[in-house]
Amino acid sequence: VLELRRETDRSWPPKESEQRKQPVPPHRQTCRLIFMLVLTAGFFVAELVSGYVGNSIALVSDSFSMLSDLIALCVGITTGRVSRRRRRRPGASFGYSRAEVVGALSNAVFLAALYFTILVEALQRLASPQPIRDVELVLIVGALGLGVNVVGHKIFIKNHPHESDQVVDSLCVNLCNLCR
Repeated sequence: VLELRRETDRSWPPKESEQRKQPVPPHRQTCRLIFMLVLTAGFFVAELVSGYVGNSIALVSDSFSMLSDLIALCVGITTGRVSRRRRRRPGASFGYSRAEVVGALSNAVFLAALYFTILVEALQRLASPQPIRDVELVLIVGALGLGVNVVGHKIFIKNHPHESDQVVDSLCVNLCNLCR
């Protein structure tokens, strides 16, 4: 059939834009999650410390936002592994695949509480403003935090269906090998 198709169809082989993107294997997804977990954990600590040193509510709130990202990544790793388990009983209607939904719900509740706390702190700062102690530190760490978020976006979102980032893939695989 392939031989006949090659001879009769002038559009064979299909162009790259027509090919479907293959799904990322589960072990690669886990490696990416672990890579981002390590990167986010390191920068969470950096932003938290520099936010308190610089007296910046923006850095402290962004560090806690990164904490929520850390929790979401941990929940993602855990629920990804749990959801791939098989059911113990065939008659069980509530399988392990629901773990991702429960994880997402718990993360949403945590985020709502976190952002409410940030709102209260910001309103208190508006009522009694405090100067930022080290403006350069706040700007540098804030820019680096933006860089971490861009790297996370690059790791998890591809701009083109055929784009393959071999550098990111090799970093993730090497980090997973170190963790073993």
